[in-house]
Amino acid sequence: MASPKLEQGLRRTRPCHQKLALAALGTLTVSMVWVAAGGASAVTAHSAPRVTVAAIDPALTAGQEVSNALYDYQAATEKIDIRKKQLHFLEKSVEFTKELMKYNANTNYTDVLTSEQNLLSAQINSIDDRLQQLQAVITLYASLGGGWR
Repeated sequence: MASPKLEQGLRRTRPCHQKLALAALGTLTVSMVWVAAGGASAVTAHSAPRVTVAAIDPALTAGQEVSNALYDYQAATEKIDIRKKQLHFLEKSVEFTKELMKYNANTNYTDVLTSEQNLLSAQINSIDDRLQQLQAVITLYASLGGGWR
């Protein structure tokens, strides 16, 4: 029976990361049983390290942090790709609206301003997407053990 924290952590991870975590946990468990059964000649029953769920929990938490940081980076990268396409089409929209204003009496300058405002909003969102991507890289670096402290 797994601890509630372990079960909660596994529910919040993605399926591919769950398989990896369970495989690592299974390997660790088999190794502990092998050592406890006397499979290691250099380790006696009294000196065998005791690994508990409390000792495994920080490793699972660290793995989950890495998984979350990778997911955040991937999501931010996908948003950047989508945003580039959006910016391209909004730039075309501004060009088309300006051309339409020259040749059509039904189009006025407010339409041009509206399309430019939409482009500006998308550009600001693009900057925010890049910031999220950089923050995900920093979070990934810190969750892998790097940092400034």
